[in-house]
Amino acid sequence: MHNILEINQLHKRYKRIHAVDGLTLSVKPGQVFGLLGPNGSGKTTTLGIVLGVIRSNSGQYTWFGKDHSHAARQKLGAILETPSFYPYLNAVNNLKIIARIKGVGNGRIDDTLKQVGLYDRRFDAFKTYSLGMKQRLAIAAALLSDPEVLILDEPTNGLDPQGIAEIRQLIIEIAKSGKTIILASHLLDEVQKVCSHFAVLQNGKKLYEGSVEELKASDEMVVNAENRDQLKRAAESIDGVISVKETDHHILLKVSETLNAEELNRQLMDAGVALNHLTKKQNSLEQRFLEILSQNQSNN
Repeated sequence: MHNILEINQLHKRYKRIHAVDGLTLSVKPGQVFGLLGPNGSGKTTTLGIVLGVIRSNSGQYTWFGKDHSHAARQKLGAILETPSFYPYLNAVNNLKIIARIKGVGNGRIDDTLKQVGLYDRRFDAFKTYSLGMKQRLAIAAALLSDPEVLILDEPTNGLDPQGIAEIRQLIIEIAKSGKTIILASHLLDEVQKVCSHFAVLQNGKKLYEGSVEELKASDEMVVNAENRDQLKRAAESIDGVISVKETDHHILLKVSETLNAEELNRQLMDAGVALNHLTKKQNSLEQRFLEILSQNQSNN
């Protein structure tokens, strides 16, 4: 099966600014892929290039293992900038205009409004909607053609906590329907909660690409005992302990997801080690993100 999107050595310059600098990445079918990075990292420019609205200086990209023709782009639904709707028209009539522009007919309007949770407000004027509802209508517009891929640029930008939670849940539900989703965000929490895979961008360069699940695959146990040397030796012999690191006050054990705190404590007790401290410290995307940025700064 072909990858949904392949990007190879993509470059985009705006005079002295290297907005996209040798970007290479791939998105597989069914993934919720996050482009993570601060403002100015090249996320929106990258999406603009692969959507055909920004011309790159060099590099290639392909959709569905083929090309980036008009036919390929017809399989995409995207929100790249703040969408424009007529404020005095209701959701149905606004979507009828979008459907006419896309040439897809009106048959999916009701189903799409149900999918984004706006069906009960379908006859209310757009100007009466909250920011979260307006964003959901924008997602409905992107879904009208029943695309294989949904592309979202900062989908929760400017929303309050309730609106963020609603859009987040909507993205999760859309992903469960089988669509591939590519989203750009500077919010670590958003990417960790909705994405299956992500790439970290900074100054147009990719610093990291991997799965969110890999972050959960290894946790840290913070342990201590009166005899630290004995604790370290015993821990190193336990299956599931990936690494042992001593700090000023504790021992940090990186462990696999198969080794829980109860089993770790039991095996250490069997080895004659009585712990006086044991806590679990789960990796977060924020922690990994900061590590990636730190490593990049030290390499430059």
